[in-house]
Amino acid sequence: MRFQRGCIECVHKQANKLIGFFGVDDTTWLELQKDILSELAGVPDTMTAPVLAKRLADIVKAKTGKGDPFLSIRQRSNAEMEKVYPFIKRRILFSADRLKASIIASALGNSIDFGIPDNTYTPEEIRDDFIRLIKAGRNKRAFEIDDYELLKDHIHKARTILFIADNAGEIVLDRLLIEWMLTHLKGAGITLCVRGAPTINDAIIDDAQKHILGKLSQKALSRLRIIDTGSDVPGADLAYASEGFKKAFNEADVIISKGQGNFEVLEGTTDSNGDPKDIYFIFKVKCGGVADYVSAKKGSLILYKNRHSEW
Repeated sequence: MRFQRGCIECVHKQANKLIGFFGVDDTTWLELQKDILSELAGVPDTMTAPVLAKRLADIVKAKTGKGDPFLSIRQRSNAEMEKVYPFIKRRILFSADRLKASIIASALGNSIDFGIPDNTYTPEEIRDDFIRLIKAGRNKRAFEIDDYELLKDHIHKARTILFIADNAGEIVLDRLLIEWMLTHLKGAGITLCVRGAPTINDAIIDDAQKHILGKLSQKALSRLRIIDTGSDVPGADLAYASEGFKKAFNEADVIISKGQGNFEVLEGTTDSNGDPKDIYFIFKVKCGGVADYVSAKKGSLILYKNRHSEW
């Protein structure tokens, strides 16, 4: 998905947010602004917002000599969601459709995104939104775009499933969906993928080890492996990915992609035959550009099967 109106402004704000975490002096701040504006001036219209975000973050890191200001935020997000996890899991166990309920919980976890300017959440809000959507049941759809039945049918037929995670904190609620698949899809092997290096508050290997591997039974772990994208782009962009990730991506029967950043870089991806790759995007719409692109309201939840890109 290429730039929409407002993307450059949003990514610029994200870079300034990163600068704020580093606490630079006035001289360094001015130098950074000049470097960032120079980079923005040369942006090709084929670039995606996550790739531009990486470029600006690289500029900031190179100038400050610092690398991971979001470590404490990732740790706090994981801890906060672990507190509401037991409550949400109990509600899922009493749900008529546990798979759908697990996907809703996973989607609501995508509210946790420090890469979006002015985006806020509390664990209590995510918990309350989950209760509201579960109670609504058939009277109100949880997803504004809802390809749930396609996903449900597809994963039951799949032998290999690639789950591309997004943010820390969110990954705790992703565990609900991963646990469901490991329990009910007996013949399927599942690969969980996180970012290859710290970028914003995206989940990395350490988060997956502590909040996925460290929470599952040994029997479940025998069918789950964890990899990373091989890069710090805040989206699983194949142009920047490792050969290991690209192999897992190409060989997967079904791909579940979490988060708006992954959507922005993977939407419209085709397979070797030129057909849309079987990717199911699960995310919360956080900006007007994506809202316009998918014809959904900002703030809505999306479960969207990959189509031919209109771009």
